[in-house]
Amino acid sequence: MLHLSVSKYGSHPTGQLLVAYTMNLLHQSGYEPTIGDLCRATNLPKSTMSRYVSWQIKEGYALEVIDPNDRRIRRLKQTEKGRTETSSMVKDLAVTFAHVDEVVERIEAGTAADPGKILARMEEFTKAFK
Repeated sequence: MLHLSVSKYGSHPTGQLLVAYTMNLLHQSGYEPTIGDLCRATNLPKSTMSRYVSWQIKEGYALEVIDPNDRRIRRLKQTEKGRTETSSMVKDLAVTFAHVDEVVERIEAGTAADPGKILARMEEFTKAFK
């Protein structure tokens, strides 16, 4: 997963991806979280979470809306761009896990490919997601 994330998103910290996945899960459940909600769900400090959320807002993946029931609360809403990107990330993970299972089976069977072939396959895999 880390290999895929870095090859597709560059130097984005894995925490950024954790926040994106967490926001997506909460949105799919019909809940628009606050930064505090995301901090509790991920165990990340508020300063880190604020930085990740600010980046998502700046890139157009999320927006901040005022809670109509309590104007002091700011909720995070995933944009269409954010939903599309997260959906793509989830599909990429499914493909990744399918390949991981294949590699584990080969290792357990003692038929794992040589390191050169593994590296070549990783390169193919990375290019497929760019």
